[in-house]
Amino acid sequence: MEKIVLFTGFLTNLSEVLFNLDVFLITSKTEGLGTSILDAHACGLPVVGTDAGGIGEVVIEGKTGSLCLIGDEKSLAEKVLSRLQDRELFDSQNFVQKFSKENTAKMTFDVYQQIK
Repeated sequence: MEKIVLFTGFLTNLSEVLFNLDVFLITSKTEGLGTSILDAHACGLPVVGTDAGGIGEVVIEGKTGSLCLIGDEKSLAEKVLSRLQDRELFDSQNFVQKFSKENTAKMTFDVYQQIK
């Protein structure tokens, strides 16, 4: 496996690395929003992830990537293989704009306005 998979650990230069990857796999059991997924989307990288925390907000099955249940290793493996064999890219580059600083600020402001 070490000949075809690189386990990098924590990276500080993620955007530089993403363009060299074939698939972005995130297997968290708990997760906030998962902003590294947004980075992968912005690079047009296919994403496979677990349905943990906020991951389901940014990995929408069949639209922006492939989503699996936590602990379902078989499904993760199948979906990674599927992404590697079928390089069809989802519309994730446009989707990621929903999470821009401007849109996030506007959505937060709108929530504050509703609370007043």
